[in-house]
Amino acid sequence: MTLDGFLAAFALAAAIYAVIPSVHRLRATLALWPQALLAFVSLSLVLYLEYFRYLGQPCWLSSQKLCQIITLQQADQPQEAKDFAFLVVLVWAVIAVAIYRTAKPGPTALAPMRRLVDDLNYERRYAELIGLIEPHLNFIAKASRRGLPVQRLSDQLEIWRQRGTEAGEWMALLRREEPKADTGWATWRRALPVLGRLGACVPGLRKAEEAAGDIIRVLMSSPGLLNFVVGMRPYFGLSLLKSGAQRSSDYCYSYLTKLIEEPGSILYYEIEHNQNLSKGGRYALLARNRILHYLFSDARRAETLGVWKPIGDHTLTILRGGRDYLARLNRPPHQFDVECLKDPVWVATSFFEIMVHEAAHQGIRWHMWLYYMPEIVKLLVENYNESSDVDPDDEFPTFGCRLIYEIFDGMGEWVGMIRDLPKDSHHRQVQCGLNGDNGNIPKSAALAIGRALVPIVMSDSLNHRFAQTMVEVVVRDIRDLYPEGETQLMRAALVEAVANGGSSWTGSAFPRRLSVLLRQIDPLLVGDVEDLTAAIREAALNAR
Repeated sequence: MTLDGFLAAFALAAAIYAVIPSVHRLRATLALWPQALLAFVSLSLVLYLEYFRYLGQPCWLSSQKLCQIITLQQADQPQEAKDFAFLVVLVWAVIAVAIYRTAKPGPTALAPMRRLVDDLNYERRYAELIGLIEPHLNFIAKASRRGLPVQRLSDQLEIWRQRGTEAGEWMALLRREEPKADTGWATWRRALPVLGRLGACVPGLRKAEEAAGDIIRVLMSSPGLLNFVVGMRPYFGLSLLKSGAQRSSDYCYSYLTKLIEEPGSILYYEIEHNQNLSKGGRYALLARNRILHYLFSDARRAETLGVWKPIGDHTLTILRGGRDYLARLNRPPHQFDVECLKDPVWVATSFFEIMVHEAAHQGIRWHMWLYYMPEIVKLLVENYNESSDVDPDDEFPTFGCRLIYEIFDGMGEWVGMIRDLPKDSHHRQVQCGLNGDNGNIPKSAALAIGRALVPIVMSDSLNHRFAQTMVEVVVRDIRDLYPEGETQLMRAALVEAVANGGSSWTGSAFPRRLSVLLRQIDPLLVGDVEDLTAAIREAALNAR
């Protein structure tokens, strides 16, 4: 390969590099210094070989064979040194590609990366932005919260330096003056400020931290990027949550809210394909349902992120003001099993079902805000309206009525799962009384059932037959809890909650109307819950 050919190849490589898309240009930038050093060495060697006859130096070694190897000559077949220049170019190309493919960003790359992220976000090139950031997301998140090893070392040295001691103490230590009546640990403790002064030699990477924080801010606050993520790359949002970056809870709220706002989102798909139960009444959290698996396989994540709030708040919002949705609630539920899969209220209640089940079985000491359920029931009752095509004699006259039934069915399972919880679970330690026990899920579910029953019993517009049905559903939940044994306290707590509407402030009208509905359902079923009948009478007397 002649020098002219080499220069032509070099020019071609430079031209190809110049047209690399901006997303890949960053990786090329990361490899700039290794590539530059490699190019300098290789180009120098190529020029040396091309002009070996002029630049070659005599060999001063005593071994003639070694000299022949160094000077690229053979005794029987002399070779032109420039013939080996091609091998240098070939090795150069292989190493250059390897450097380019394996280059990873360092702290100094965060500043140019920030500029590139800003440009891509401004130009709405979200696919390229995600392609740029996703491989390095954990690195960026660590840098933003000062989690890189160099940052941690710098911070630790600064702490030691600021901790300080009196100048005489550490100066005495430097002069190796033994302090009186000191232990070895005390000596090392006083040496820490001296070590802390070494922090001046360790880079604090404040600019890298600032650049990484700006990148995270763009990723978590760009409305256009959030819309793109939910519609096209939903699991990138999950990667942001997994990265542990600051403001993860705020992003989780926006992310889950957007997911439940879109009936075709991945959240609806995962809820639809995660209805199977495993042993003990728990949901089978399949790994392919990445969002549900991440949030609930370790329910502490769901508790930390507060995932109930975006789902619950959106549900209440559409029930309070979504006119189009409210109109759909009052249609007949003839195809409920199909239509519910795209219904935001059903998906929200299914989300809560999975969350509360897993939290209870994993021993989370928090009710996971299952008290959203009574509020949802209240709004569904308030929006009930029998249109002309509704059959009032149906078990569930409207789509909204069927949703109410599904909610009560789920709350009944939360109470009944006390039978399936581990023997040492603190959720088995149920205390009677109308005071909330935020750390006990079955007790909280019992109070929620009582509160959700109030708008049904007290409503004058709700279908009467449906109200009887819901009272019967609650009575069956009480009957299924045996009055003796491990479910005795849970049954007593549920009876008290139902009789008093989950609160001591219900008044006397509720127990009276509940008693009327109770007399109108199956007498054999009522005979199995005499404790409920007695509790209702007592509640009516106490409320006078």
